[in-house]
Amino acid sequence: MKRLSLIAAASVLLIGAAAYAQPAPQSSPQSGGAPRAEQSTSRMERRAARMEERMNRRIERLKTDLKLTPAQEPLWSPVQAQLRKMQDERRASRQGNMERMRNAELPDRLDFMSQRAAAGATNLRELSTAVKPLWATLDASQKETVRKNLPGGRWQGRGEGGGEGRGEGRGEGRGGRGGEGRN
Repeated sequence: MKRLSLIAAASVLLIGAAAYAQPAPQSSPQSGGAPRAEQSTSRMERRAARMEERMNRRIERLKTDLKLTPAQEPLWSPVQAQLRKMQDERRASRQGNMERMRNAELPDRLDFMSQRAAAGATNLRELSTAVKPLWATLDASQKETVRKNLPGGRWQGRGEGGGEGRGEGRGEGRGGRGGEGRN
């Protein structure tokens, strides 16, 4: 879980740094003079809606695939609530902060990114707390279902030791680490 938290925190920092290091938008001649900021905002809103819908489908698919018993159902509710809370906080964080960050100086940007990373770490701790009671009741096939549905689950170790399963699906047949397809 610590490794997942570190990966998530590093991802948030890298994505945030890349997103906020973009130059100020200019108007585009193809847009009929509409500022690129408006186009960008509209595009980001559509993307956010797609991401939210995708997350909702993933949560529902995971619940269905887990085939929870009646005793496990009440333990799923806090997990689902925390996942939705995290989703809502990401959406709220995106809205309004982009314009503020566009004009912010570097120290302010770094402070903001630090606050977001801390909030992300707090959310992961809360998710961990919500998951533990449910996890304790899952059988081996349910745990494997969770592992397969996690982001990056195809590449992360699946055994208790964390070693087996590494490298699966990573470029086999395309000259990747799988070794096949190399000339």
